[in-house]
Amino acid sequence: MRARFRKSMRRKLLSLERELLQSLEAQQDEYDELTYADRTEETEDAAVRNEERTLSALLHHEERRLTRVRSALGRLVAGHYGTCADCGNPIGEERLKAQPDTIFCYGCAKKRQGNIRSPHLS
Repeated sequence: MRARFRKSMRRKLLSLERELLQSLEAQQDEYDELTYADRTEETEDAAVRNEERTLSALLHHEERRLTRVRSALGRLVAGHYGTCADCGNPIGEERLKAQPDTIFCYGCAKKRQGNIRSPHLS
């Protein structure tokens, strides 16, 4: 992998990390506000609980994404960034640009999703 590309991806990953941290902080504040707010009506209580569940799911999703981004930064430092975790082949630069925290090449990602039939099943 070219040094210029690695540097570009490092900047992209660091930017993504900052965005996720800011988003997580804002969502956590909103979640805390909902959780500890006084509720007066039963219908309002149900709506707030629904919104709490939605925010909780979003928080969980973004926390997982932040973990993947930080893992990608670690692989970049260790010299393993851009290598597929399944087959060991290089991950294409276009795929990394589109999904900088990926650990799988396109082929292995598709296999994991079950979108490609194994030739042994034909």
